[in-house]
Amino acid sequence: MFNKKVIFIINCLLSVCTIQAQDCALLIRGNFFDQESELPLPFVNVFVQETAIGTVIDTNGDFIIDDICEGEYHFIFSHIGCDPIKIHIDLFQDTTLSIRMSHTATSLGDVLIKGKKDNYYNQPNLSVNR
Repeated sequence: MFNKKVIFIINCLLSVCTIQAQDCALLIRGNFFDQESELPLPFVNVFVQETAIGTVIDTNGDFIIDDICEGEYHFIFSHIGCDPIKIHIDLFQDTTLSIRMSHTATSLGDVLIKGKKDNYYNQPNLSVNR
């Protein structure tokens, strides 16, 4: 009975040590470009779904996320005027991404203006008095 408890405690301690020894020093970097103009695309939102870590890309279209553990992650990239991109990455080493995003055309449709027309006369009124 005593030996089973000791073995159980040792197994638990080894499990905790193994979990803490996991390599969480990986780096993901990347850059974003506009697909049509090939110019850097600034201010893209980057979100790692499993960790709830996120960042915003700088004015040069670059980003860095560091101190990430090995594992599988879903990255979501979004930008105003672009369809979001979702990428699955099996991360086991430092990784560099280069992504091109295209803007989507948005049409508002018809615009109807209703109202009463006011009669304003922009002609100057001059009168000559003696």
